[in-house]
Amino acid sequence: VGEDDKLAAEYYLRAATKGHAHARYSVGAYYYVGDGWLPESETDAVEYFALAAAQEHAGAMYMLADNLLEGVAGLRQDRDLAKIWLLAAGDKGHRGARSRLFAMLLEEEDRVARVTSDSSSSSPPHPHGSIYYDPSKFTDASRQTLRRRKTTFDRA
Repeated sequence: VGEDDKLAAEYYLRAATKGHAHARYSVGAYYYVGDGWLPESETDAVEYFALAAAQEHAGAMYMLADNLLEGVAGLRQDRDLAKIWLLAAGDKGHRGARSRLFAMLLEEEDRVARVTSDSSSSSPPHPHGSIYYDPSKFTDASRQTLRRRKTTFDRA
């Protein structure tokens, strides 16, 4: 860890302590991926994401939803609350949140359609084809995205 990273950490932590939403999100992201100056800690990451999400930071709302879906860091797995945070992040313009929420809703719609349809009837195929919410497409993807952003930033 270079001196510049340590100085950046001090500034981020100082700004987060003073209530700056993006700094809180950034500190949460550094805890989430465990980057040199901050150890990996999902518990600390979720704490910072929750603080920034309460301030309507779209990225933090998405990350809080991600952790609620997975039930990490002592959080109870809660799809309904996660959907609320994804909707809020999507309303703030977070495309990943919109995409993830849409996939979840399609999967739920399809599940209801399968349960309520008569298995002996020859009903038409689901209007959305076989698009299902596949959690493996998102599991840990947020962490990887944050790592890629950090790597890209370091090269610039």
